[in-house]
Amino acid sequence: MNISVVNANYQLPPARSVLVRVPGEKETHFATIDPAQAEGDQVSVIFPQCPLVKEKIPFLQATPISSRWVSSPMAQQPVRPDLEKNPEVRQQFEAFLSQTTNLYLPLREAPWEAMEPATPEYNCIANTLGWKTEIPGFGFKDYTFNVMDYGDLYLKNGFLPLGDLDASPQAGIEKVVIFGMNTQDRGYWDTIRGAISAGLTIQDRTLLITHGARQEENGLYSSKFGDQALIATMHPEDVAGVGYGNPKAVFARMRIPSQPEASTQ
Repeated sequence: MNISVVNANYQLPPARSVLVRVPGEKETHFATIDPAQAEGDQVSVIFPQCPLVKEKIPFLQATPISSRWVSSPMAQQPVRPDLEKNPEVRQQFEAFLSQTTNLYLPLREAPWEAMEPATPEYNCIANTLGWKTEIPGFGFKDYTFNVMDYGDLYLKNGFLPLGDLDASPQAGIEKVVIFGMNTQDRGYWDTIRGAISAGLTIQDRTLLITHGARQEENGLYSSKFGDQALIATMHPEDVAGVGYGNPKAVFARMRIPSQPEASTQ
């Protein structure tokens, strides 16, 4: 299948299906396309802007023009968090929240589900890729503040930057929301001081990456709070605030039934 943009030609990757962005009237959907059945169709290539990616990454974009296109998956309505799940973990995390004063104010009002107990074995970035151990270079003691390292990490694991902050759940699509702080965000200087006191090196102070949330299969977003518990909320913004700042980038890939080992190579 030929993919054309401006005066350049792109050849569709030899995968069975690829992620294609399909603009809609009210929202953007995603679809998978079978190259064998789409021969002759034309799609364009866009280069979404993402603060975590230095070079523009080509992203397929198209409007279905024939029955040869696989139908775009329907938007998925997330289930509500189960407030009765894992009561011991919930009690543990509530105790943590009570000690954080105003760091996670939205979470004090939003419903959340207790998923897994506190552990120092992995952090939020590892959770975004399904790891239960630290990812080298992104752990507690070697946490990187090099913004581009995060873009590289997700690109190597099959994610594409969306260029916007559309975190809405959709069947068959897995999204990761990356949080960060700019100089104008509350908590920025406290984060700087905390990182320095922990012996971490800050390569770029323009944007501090502080957190990552992963969309689960039921549409909820899971968040690992440092060495504290893993919880799930309906919206990634539910964990925003002075502690983590705000969503700065969203990555997406086709969801696969069993998560592979994350790659850092």
